[in-house]
Amino acid sequence: MLDMIADFKELGLHGMASAWPEVQGTARIKSLDHETVLMQLIKAEKAQREV
Repeated sequence: MLDMIADFKELGLHGMASAWPEVQGTARIKSLDHETVLMQLIKAEKAQREV
């Protein structure tokens, strides 16, 4: 299994790394499509960078 959090951090995507566990859990429970998951991760990254 890939270590997504480490990969996000290596790429400097700390907002995505922080949001990943929650987004992944929500995606599994609600059967979200890939585009929705990606948009949630992008929103998290943008929010982190604004801080």
